[in-house]
Amino acid sequence: MALTQPERLSMPSHQAAVVSKSRMTTPDLIEIARQVVATAWEEGSPIARDSEAFAPIAVRRWRSAARRGIRLTDSEARVRDLAMGLVEAFDDPATVGPLVEDYRWLARQIHDALDAATED
Repeated sequence: MALTQPERLSMPSHQAAVVSKSRMTTPDLIEIARQVVATAWEEGSPIARDSEAFAPIAVRRWRSAARRGIRLTDSEARVRDLAMGLVEAFDDPATVGPLVEDYRWLARQIHDALDAATED
């Protein structure tokens, strides 16, 4: 059933983005994220220690951003949200300190790779 023009206009923009993006499967996205994290570790990132653990958590957080009220078109907000999710999963948010910048950097790398892979 096709949406009529008024229904399209009333659909929140973050939901419209979900419809037009992401034809890749979750395992495909996890592999992309795993490669990004593994490369970051090889290049000296102090937090990218376990690409097998980071990747599925990163993809789940990245894909669920709209449920936390983050517009899928707002890449900066998505990167901050992804970094926060990684800190919560792999570190202590109360004591992460300067490493938060490393989490933000890694989140940016993951976001950019996933976003590029899911663009129409």
